[in-house]
Amino acid sequence: MAEYRKERETGVSKYTISDIDYLILWKPGDTLDPEIEERLWNLKAITAEIIEKHKDTLNQFNKESEYDKMQRLILANRHFLIRKDFWDYYIENLNEPDVINKVLSVLYVKADEINMNKLCKSVLNNRSLLKHFIL
Repeated sequence: MAEYRKERETGVSKYTISDIDYLILWKPGDTLDPEIEERLWNLKAITAEIIEKHKDTLNQFNKESEYDKMQRLILANRHFLIRKDFWDYYIENLNEPDVINKVLSVLYVKADEINMNKLCKSVLNNRSLLKHFIL
């Protein structure tokens, strides 16, 4: 608690990223505030639950044409602005179930709460973050 007070008084954090607004900038080697890191591991657990709960739907999804898969990804994206280079990455991985099922599960997360929205948006727009915490 004393460290938290000292951080608030000095404005200096001992973590590279201590504000969820900057999570999208995360790169390997950066340190995260434990609360943000806990939220990321929680997101991974949520995506695992989604995958388990919708296993049959995802199996069907993986049998679809690339065009149909892409359409489903676009329709599932209700909450996030995803940069073109990340859409390109997702298109390149349409036939990689380990990647595309997890991306689709992040898109299915109920992200209308602001911090969950920022968390998902960061994961979907930062390949290193996606690979480290979700894949």
